[in-house]
Amino acid sequence: MFLDTAAARARHPRLVLLRRLVVLGALGIAHQQLHAGEALTPYAIFGVLVLLPASWLSRRIVLPLAVVALVAGVLLGGGMLLIPALFLLGLTAVRYGVVETLPRRRMQIAVLFSIAAAAAIPAAVWEDATSTAPNGERVAAIAGLIGASAYSTGLLLILGTLFGAVLERVLAPLGRMALTNYLTATLIAVASGPLLGLYHSAHYGRMIVLAVVILTVQAAFSRYWLARYQYGPFEWIWCCLTWWTRTSNRRVTARSTPGIQPQAA
Repeated sequence: MFLDTAAARARHPRLVLLRRLVVLGALGIAHQQLHAGEALTPYAIFGVLVLLPASWLSRRIVLPLAVVALVAGVLLGGGMLLIPALFLLGLTAVRYGVVETLPRRRMQIAVLFSIAAAAAIPAAVWEDATSTAPNGERVAAIAGLIGASAYSTGLLLILGTLFGAVLERVLAPLGRMALTNYLTATLIAVASGPLLGLYHSAHYGRMIVLAVVILTVQAAFSRYWLARYQYGPFEWIWCCLTWWTRTSNRRVTARSTPGIQPQAA
């Protein structure tokens, strides 16, 4: 999706995407110092090695490659090795126009949700029963994919309802500031972890409470921030370095500049 946008603004959109991934990798390396096993660095690496080259391929080639990568990722134990497959599946979805036509695909989404939801609990039980078995990592990868499918399709169905319109008001700001929220959640956890006795512990109750508090604070802060700025703090830095130019971030409103209408989100 970013590549399509960049194609309308730059003569060499893939170079812009490459710079975007390099910046993401740099942020990930810095983040790794506080959060071992963070996701940004592998996203950047697989983005350069898999997603960028695949952008030259036809969608008829990308789809079978995604299936092969998914099977290989599961057989190899899942985890970060599933990222290439998920990237290719995302590229396939964009190439086939799935993202733009989601509102018209509610029946298809409902069928996928029914299948995934029915399989999620048995898969979780299977994962728990084989957690120490030699094939435990493969089972965990399969169960994780099924659970993620149930979660994502279920959320899409909810967002198409009246309640979903309310939920979207909470989730949309969080999503638009996903990078900022991801990084600041680490900072909050690192600062509060010793105070709550979370390090090297199994206090899942405290961890869940902390997660709820972080999400609540971030949801309120994201809504407040985006009412005044176009990008989150780290999103703005990422945008400026991606395009190698300083982008204005503060929103122009009719109150601050007479004759100017507020910009759309």
